[in-house]
Order: sequence, then C-alpha cells, then structure tokens
Amino acid sequence: MINSFKAELRKLRRRPAVWWLGAFIVTLVVVVYAFSWIEVNSATFHPDKGMTLAQVKAQLYPANFATMIISGVAVLGGALMLVMGAQTVKTAYAQRPGRLQILAGSVGAISIVSAVIVAALYAVAALSSFVIANLAGAQIVWPAFIDILKAVGATWLI
Repeated sequence: MINSFKAELRKLRRRPAVWWLGAFIVTLVVVVYAFSWIEVNSATFHPDKGMTLAQVKAQLYPANFATMIISGVAVLGGALMLVMGAQTVKTAYAQRPGRLQILAGSVGAISIVSAVIVAALYAVAALSSFVIANLAGAQIVWPAFIDILKAVGATWLI
C-alpha cells in the first residue's frame, strides 16, 4: 500500500491539471470576496429584508470567513474535487498489486492533495477578509481557532 500511495502522490504532484484545479478554486475565493465587496459598496445595493448594510458587510470580515467558505465550498468546491479524484482512477485496478492496495494508495494521496488545497483556500479567504476589513476600517476579530479547525476539517471531508 505504501508504494501505491507514493506512486499516486507522485502522479498527482506532477499532473498540472491538479494544480490548475486547486488554483482555480483558490482564485474563486478571491473573486467572490472582491465582487461581494464591490456589490455591497455600490450605490444600487439594497440588503435583504431584515438585514442592515452593516450586517451584510460584516459577513465579509474575518470573524465570518470560515462560515463563508464552508457554506460556499459545498456548491462548487466539492464537485471540482470530485473531478480531481476521478482523474486518478485508471486501468491500474486491473493490474497488480491488489485493487484494495491501489485504492488505499489513491485515497490517501488524493486526501493529502485535498488537504493542501483546503489549507490554501482558508489562507486566501482569511487574507481576503482581512484586506476587506482594513479597507472598511472595521475592527479585526478572528473566529475561535477551534471553529476554524472544524470548518477546515468539514471542508476537507466535503
């Protein structure tokens, strides 16, 4: 199983599509934050009933970055990561070593790559929310570290 894991990890590391997909997901975070900030600051923006403009802006600040990412990842991130995982399934299951060893190696390798992408996703989201809070002149309040870890773990599992 260790050899299958190493082979899969090496294959994923060298496959440009994996890193392009990861970069695309991380770029989406920056784009969503940027367009949300532009929309909220436009003169034509009207918040939903029951919310003030300040509450809508506060959703983009660091205190809510983990909540924003985990609610948005399920929409697109899960599907993109599924595509990445499907790339690894090839004809190797019909060859030696055993199918379970190859499957375990593939799952382990894709889990490592997913963890790297999720960590980058949260780092970029935290940075984006920090920049927006600074632009707004808002107080910087971060969520509890355990809440961030829970969100990262849930995103990785998605």
